[in-house]
Amino acid sequence: MSKEQYWLWLVNLPSISSTKITLLLERFETVEKIYQAQKSDFEGIDKIGKREIDALCNKDLAKANEIIKKLDEVGAYTLCFDDKHYPDMLRYCYEPPYVLYAMGEKLDFDKMLFISVVGSRECSDYGIDATDEICTELAQNGVVIVSGMARGIDSAAHRSALKAGAKTVAFLGCGIDVVYPPENDELMQAIAKNGMLITEFAPGTAPYSKNFPIRNRLIGAFSRGVLLVEAREKSGTLITANWALENGRDVFALPGDYNREGSAGCNELIKSGGAKLVMCAEDILEEYVYELENMDMGKYGRAEPVFVEVAARKQSKKAHNENNSVNNESNKDNKKNIDVNNPRYDVLDEKQKHIIELLANGDMHIDRICRAVDMSASEAAAALTIMELYGFVVALAGKMFTLNI
Repeated sequence: MSKEQYWLWLVNLPSISSTKITLLLERFETVEKIYQAQKSDFEGIDKIGKREIDALCNKDLAKANEIIKKLDEVGAYTLCFDDKHYPDMLRYCYEPPYVLYAMGEKLDFDKMLFISVVGSRECSDYGIDATDEICTELAQNGVVIVSGMARGIDSAAHRSALKAGAKTVAFLGCGIDVVYPPENDELMQAIAKNGMLITEFAPGTAPYSKNFPIRNRLIGAFSRGVLLVEAREKSGTLITANWALENGRDVFALPGDYNREGSAGCNELIKSGGAKLVMCAEDILEEYVYELENMDMGKYGRAEPVFVEVAARKQSKKAHNENNSVNNESNKDNKKNIDVNNPRYDVLDEKQKHIIELLANGDMHIDRICRAVDMSASEAAAALTIMELYGFVVALAGKMFTLNI
């Protein structure tokens, strides 16, 4: 048995959080010893109760082996906490991820300068232009751009780094084998070839909304500094900034119009002294003169630029409503041919697949879906939200839903 199997066994046990793994390592020192320990060995450890002990006494490695197989199938790999390639910046952050799933090059984290760039999904042209200008110059000067591959600012940051002939790193809020948002398929492939994709979520994990604040803490802790471009108050972007500040990282922010909601978070952070005001890339580069002077650009840079076009987002709800004036009877005449046994639907459960089959007959109100699939309103809403995140369905006005194919 390998150390990788032990780690995957441990991090995927129910009730065993990162905090509890830290306590277990303090007692047993290595993951191998945790696996080999018996029931009596776990008794008396703080916060390790009966539920946790029962989980730890299950030594089945089937789940670990299944994950390893999935990783092999997509060309991914693990970075375990005690691996030499594991990033030190995350090793000492709050509640570190003891296993990371990655795809792409195994970068030499200690010899590269990483700057995270985050911002609004619903950004302005001003935000996109500023991101492109600043990230291009940062990348040309040896900085590795880090972001979350979300729509808007994140995707713009990655594209600018690739265009500048540099590597880039994307932290995902889903499994390494899940493309989210769906239109970023080409961008995700480009990053895997010219940098690195990283996530702490096991293969197959859907992009649940709760995952993104968890992902944001890694973006905030991984890099030497974090640049905010357009952030609303109480936004996920500010969560990332807070994680950066709590982990002693530098925080930079691009100011915006005082009356623009999308700039309120950045402006407030600058006003409070939590972030350095940035007007150009030089405002960031001047903080890292020593690191950049001692960086081997020939070894860690790339020679050829990679151009990734802005992918067309899936049709918006408004556009869908405007362009689809046919009634339900017309929809039935245009029944879509759907095979839920297609591998693309493997991420869905049986009830979600049933919903796909229903919507293949035409647009449907959520109440009808509830009755047909025998789900409560809250269960159906949750299921449809996940399906919308995956890009399988589109929510219309009046709680109507349609297939997104």
